[in-house]
Amino acid sequence: MLYSPSSILTFKHCPRKFYYQYILKLPTKKSFALVRGSIVHSVIEDFFKIDISKVSHNNYELIFKTLIFDLFKQDWLKNIDQINELVPELNLQEFYYSETADMLNNWYSSFIEKLQKKIITSNLREAFKSLTPITETRIIDESLNVQGIIDAILKTEYGIKLIDYKTSKRDEISEEYKLQLAIYALLYKNQYNEIPYEVGIHFLKHDEKFIPVNDNLLSFAKTEITDVQEKTQTQEVENYNKSPGPLCKWRDGECDFFKICRPFNQKAIGNQ
Repeated sequence: MLYSPSSILTFKHCPRKFYYQYILKLPTKKSFALVRGSIVHSVIEDFFKIDISKVSHNNYELIFKTLIFDLFKQDWLKNIDQINELVPELNLQEFYYSETADMLNNWYSSFIEKLQKKIITSNLREAFKSLTPITETRIIDESLNVQGIIDAILKTEYGIKLIDYKTSKRDEISEEYKLQLAIYALLYKNQYNEIPYEVGIHFLKHDEKFIPVNDNLLSFAKTEITDVQEKTQTQEVENYNKSPGPLCKWRDGECDFFKICRPFNQKAIGNQ
């Protein structure tokens, strides 16, 4: 199989879930979090397709903000059937719509702040171009047998910066996020023969956070990839332990494989 940061992290979180999803290939459910993430990514990606030559320096802030929220409304409506299915309660839909709008407003404010700093020593067109990333870049590394999609690749005066967008509530680079970013850095380095300057996450409810890319980070990615690949060569279920915990079942949801796994059944908690 071709591994990804998601599949590697799934194994580290719960080997049994990895078994169900990637060995047996059992179907998974669509979630609102995934739909919302797709909407937000699409809005940011499409925003940078604007013809900046037609934007006046006098009213660019209004134009950009209007564009962001027009794109958001369009993408929300494109996905409304899925949203209705996943979040049938109208009041909850309204809450999520408002919350997502706030995330995009935070992103917009952060972008405008950077743009205004650039305009001090440049013009609007050049400043906008310097902040325009390459978006949704898929890298397949056959030597590692790993693929990944990098949300944004930005060329800066210090070097290449890799950015991942998150809609999560937390705003810290956990070990899980660190591994994901390390894998992106390794994929980029192998693909373009250039080590990124830094990698990070734009927590859309909060702000950006970055970590430097160095040999230790790249080695961390290689070690974790190799470890997971070595442990997932078998198709025997007993080699994939269960990891019962809060992500098995929560107040309004459960793991896609909760019923078949029965993680809290005392007779089933082992390797059976």
